[in-house]
Amino acid sequence: MCPWPWQNDTQECKHLIKYDGKRIEVSGISFQGFELGKAAIEPRLLQAVSHALMLLDASQFHLCEAVKGAPDEETRKKYYDVMMNDKIRGQDIIMGLAVLTLNPESKQVEDALTKMLLQNHNRALELEEEKITVQQELIEVNTTNSIEIGENRFQTKVNEIEKSVPSRAEDFKTINTKPVNEIDHIGLFRLLNDKFNKEELKTLSFEFKIDYDDLAGDTKQAKARELILYLKRRDKLDSFYDFLIDYLTKRG
Repeated sequence: MCPWPWQNDTQECKHLIKYDGKRIEVSGISFQGFELGKAAIEPRLLQAVSHALMLLDASQFHLCEAVKGAPDEETRKKYYDVMMNDKIRGQDIIMGLAVLTLNPESKQVEDALTKMLLQNHNRALELEEEKITVQQELIEVNTTNSIEIGENRFQTKVNEIEKSVPSRAEDFKTINTKPVNEIDHIGLFRLLNDKFNKEELKTLSFEFKIDYDDLAGDTKQAKARELILYLKRRDKLDSFYDFLIDYLTKRG
């Protein structure tokens, strides 16, 4: 019987990028001599996307090591799931950068990179807040697949993009609590706990066609937690999030 991926003790932990304190270098992909840092798109966007990639890469590497050192299978699987989420996010950004080299002035590619940043910025902000350790490594001066990201915080970069592109500011705000991985469910739980009393949570469940009384627990906190688990088991978290944003907007 083949082991599950998280049971593989020979798994090698690798970085997707190098980081020297000011720049990142994408590893394992040839950009055919194209200089990533000179792409004709909004420089602040390119820096922010690259900074998000750096944080996600550091996270997947640390989680990989945590998987290998986990004390039991349940903990190992938990680390593995989050690690794969971060690794896939990072690889998506790298693929976006690769497409950028094919058409460096494309508005569609710029929009795609913006979407990637929107989808990943909440997780990257979380990692920055946790002060995740980012290993530094020497990058050759003349390498073509490096991007200058500067020394300012990722949060500062996101704020600058919001100011420079006002139409995107609301996108960052509304996507900030969207549950896209295991950790982000905590944000949804806090939102339900802070914005609703027990009767309001019961009404919310009713309007989403969920029987509140069927949810386990007696307290509001327990009901909110079970509601999230109920939705997760049925792959309805995304549709519930959209419903919740609309519900709160109408309620004011």
